[in-house]
Amino acid sequence: MEFKKRFEEFKEHFGDLLDDETLRILVEYSFGIKPDIKSKFTPETFSERTSVGAFFNSGYCAADRGTGIIKGEKSIEINTGGGIEISDELKKSVRGVFVGSCDRKSVLIVNNSAWVCLGDLKCERGDLVEVKGFDTEKYFVVLDYKKIRRVDVPDVWIRISSLIPLKQANIRGRVSGFFGIKNVKDVDLAEISISDETGRIRVLLWGENARIYRKLDIGDLIEIYNCYPRIGWDGELEVHCYEDSVIIRVDTY
Repeated sequence: MEFKKRFEEFKEHFGDLLDDETLRILVEYSFGIKPDIKSKFTPETFSERTSVGAFFNSGYCAADRGTGIIKGEKSIEINTGGGIEISDELKKSVRGVFVGSCDRKSVLIVNNSAWVCLGDLKCERGDLVEVKGFDTEKYFVVLDYKKIRRVDVPDVWIRISSLIPLKQANIRGRVSGFFGIKNVKDVDLAEISISDETGRIRVLLWGENARIYRKLDIGDLIEIYNCYPRIGWDGELEVHCYEDSVIIRVDTY
């Protein structure tokens, strides 16, 4: 019973970052049980799902930013009280301006760059916050945070007419069209268009980003962070939103 309770605590803490097998091993460590990790996790058995950018293995090793190559001796320390501590070698603190969140992803503006964070940040738009956590290839995983003060939200958006193909961008505009949802090779794809004072562009929402499609209305003001402009099949510039993109409805803040 106690094992199950702690397992659920760890699962809530890490969310989708770790699979159930890895969580089980972490819980065993917390009870002083040391499983044979080396036989379970090798470069050949390391999975993309286990990482979501980073893999943890208590007292053994960490993977190199989701590449699937196990190396190093960077550990997670677990005490019998169920606490979880990432080694200081992995942790860092940064300050940024909170602009919003969608699902479990939040956006902080750090030095005029958009950082996509994983974690439950209960903040208001315009809060200057200090977050403590660690980097992965796509996300900054937040372990702890504190609010500092209220500030203005920096202007980090590229105007639609200034978008450059294959150059990652942040854009802001009002929803001006809907073009349906379809499934492409088992991945949801929704299409909308947004407009600003300089033009209009088609936006393709891949995977989990497609969920926001049914929540939008014509005229909604949205911001899209870490999107990827490219030339579409019709020769026109369009914007793609992938796993590390975040779409925020500004009207909800």
